Amino acid sequence: MKQTKETKKQANQCDKNSTSVRLKKTVKDTLQNEVTLLNKKKKGSKKIDLSDFLALAISLISDDHRAQLLSQTVTAKDRQDAAFVNYLKKHKEATKDDFLELIQYGEVSIEDYLPENMKRIKNSQKSENLAIA
Repeated sequence: MKQTKETKKQANQCDKNSTSVRLKKTVKDTLQNEVTLLNKKKKGSKKIDLSDFLALAISLISDDHRAQLLSQTVTAKDRQDAAFVNYLKKHKEATKDDFLELIQYGEVSIEDYLPENMKRIKNSQKSENLAIA
């Protein structure tokens, strides 16, 4: 038992600068493929590791990229709730069912009551954002 505890302590002490991160398998595979390709083309004797690759990639993220990532966190329910709150400011007596019914029948557009940062990005805008990057 003493050897097992000592072995665990040594393993923990050896790798204090590393940690694990959960990624989707496709993302992990893509990252590893990129690093492998770079290591095949490397100019010196030092290998490029995943940490080096990710550190560089993170440094290249712009405010537009951050905004795009943040917009992906907004769900349809979030949009409905925010639009309903803004709708209530103008129409005090409305219920959520009334509001959803108005949207459903096209009498009100949900976009009219959403803040700019919660509006959906249309496919053409996504393409332009990716082209700029």
